[in-house]
Order: sequence, then structure tokens, then C-alpha cells
Amino acid sequence: MLARAGSVLPVRRADGSVGLEAWAPARGRTGGGVVIRDPGPGFGAGEVERYTVRWAGEAVVVEDEAGGVVSGVEVRGV
Repeated sequence: MLARAGSVLPVRRADGSVGLEAWAPARGRTGGGVVIRDPGPGFGAGEVERYTVRWAGEAVVVEDEAGGVVSGVEVRGV
């Protein structure tokens, strides 16, 4: 997989569920990503989710659009 530093991407987990994977941005920089979740069969609009990834001290933090920390994200590139 090729991913740009600071990217947040949806990935398929081993159990078949969809999760998020974040690639650490360069120190002093931020990144992010947009995920549009498919509502299922039909032509309904997808749910848009926006994420930001940044360094907080020695850790990479992923936050949602409201600024809440998102748990369960696998962080790569640290």
C-alpha cells in the first residue's frame, strides 16, 4: 500500500469489518481524510465523516470533525 503521510484511510480488518488506518504526518504538520460510509442497498446518500491526524507530544492523535479523539485507529509510520 502507498499512503501519503498524514492520511486517514478506511481499511478492511481481518474479521471483515471496516476500520481506520492513519499514517503519521511529519512532525509539525497535520493531515486528514474523508470517509463516506455506504448506507447499504439503494441510492441513499452516504454518511460523510471527516478526520484530522496530528502529533500530540509523542503520540499521533486522530480526531473527528467535532474534535473528539477517535479510538481503535491503527497508526502507521511512527
